[in-house]
Amino acid sequence: MRYFFSLIILVCLSFSLAYGQGFEIKVKLDNYDEDILYLGYHFGEKQYLRDSTDVKDKKGYFVFSADTLLDKGMYLILMAPEKKNFQILIDDTQKISLTADAEQIDKTITFKNSKQNEAFFKYMSYLSERRRESEVIKGQMDEADDDQKKADYEAQLREISKQVRAHQESIVNANPQWLLSAIIKANWDIETPEFEGTEEEQMYSRFYYIRDHFFDNLDMSDDRLIRTPVMFPRVDAFVNKYHAVIPDSAIVAVDKVMAKLDGNASGYRYFLAHFLNHYSKSKYVGMDAVYVHLVENYYAKGKASWVEEENLNKIIKEAAKLKPILIGKPAPDLTMQTREGRPVVLSEVDADFTVLIFWAPDCGHCKKSMPGVSKFAEKFKEKGVTVFSVCSKLNDVTECWEMIDDKNLDHMLHAVDPYYKSRFKEKYNVNSTPKIFILDRDKTIVSKSIGTEQLDEVMTRFTEDLKG
Repeated sequence: MRYFFSLIILVCLSFSLAYGQGFEIKVKLDNYDEDILYLGYHFGEKQYLRDSTDVKDKKGYFVFSADTLLDKGMYLILMAPEKKNFQILIDDTQKISLTADAEQIDKTITFKNSKQNEAFFKYMSYLSERRRESEVIKGQMDEADDDQKKADYEAQLREISKQVRAHQESIVNANPQWLLSAIIKANWDIETPEFEGTEEEQMYSRFYYIRDHFFDNLDMSDDRLIRTPVMFPRVDAFVNKYHAVIPDSAIVAVDKVMAKLDGNASGYRYFLAHFLNHYSKSKYVGMDAVYVHLVENYYAKGKASWVEEENLNKIIKEAAKLKPILIGKPAPDLTMQTREGRPVVLSEVDADFTVLIFWAPDCGHCKKSMPGVSKFAEKFKEKGVTVFSVCSKLNDVTECWEMIDDKNLDHMLHAVDPYYKSRFKEKYNVNSTPKIFILDRDKTIVSKSIGTEQLDEVMTRFTEDLKG
């Protein structure tokens, strides 16, 4: 008999432990007549659907549940059919029930077994009240015609800001481990000290101080924050607003971010993939150098273990193609031939700047844009610029010369390589046309991948800089 009872206790204990490891979110909405409810979540810069349910318990609660825990973060309860939604926090406590009127969620929502969500909605309500007060005061300040009145209104706004900060600090200090506290802190501005010097010098000092302390209030190691709306915009601002949009600065910025994410597996994986995708298709010239840096220093070094081997090899191979033709690299030499069959060598072109353009006679955009390139070549020929025009057609190159004659593409040095001895497509990664590289006198790549319509503007700047 004792053995029987011991067995019952063990079974019940096992069931209790298994049940305790899962999540359960119960939602009851008055004035909601639909038969389905959705569960979504924040991740990075977007929102995603996690689950849906049409299951209701005996008390009319929609039930989301599973035997596994949810990743901690900010989630969304979405209502059909327009996906009207409200947010809840999923942290250590993952067995939550809530009730609300679907027509006025913020005013009616109540929780069971979630003090943090109660505090979250009270906090959001508090912010809304303070925001309304501020808007009224700002309206009064705009209408004020007296400097003293404006100063009084500004003082009132400062006082509201102090009250808000004090309220936030009370939440954070009382519950430092809460996700809500991490979110509140992440939105705090960096407080800067007083700096000496001119107004401009003080401005720059504040800028660099903020950049150096940018993540003081955002715990980048906190795995929960990647599943909130606060982390991505902060990281994006750090990389794109507090660093120049040039390869060297961007590389410094992304490396700092990745170092901060060490230990945060979800955030690390998300941002490494985000940066790789972002810089692979950046609209800014030369940013493929950041892509190459990421591949060489992270992907090729085993720091992206989640990527399948086949895809990893493709990424590494693509970076290897791009590396020799990055801005600042010596242009790979080409030996081509003219219409008469004479050899013409890229490195032997005597010009202050060489515009290397690859085009094709069956490329619609090339047909439209090459006459403009010819006019550009004529305009800049006396300024030390030579256009080295490569028709990418192989084997029978008759169409190349026909288009050159038909479109009157004069003023350029035209060349072909019908037998593909130079392997120009591989050397310059020519997978679409037209494709442009600008080389200086030493045949170093100084710009590339610009549109034909940008040639005049870009080359004007280069030739003026050369004179200056």
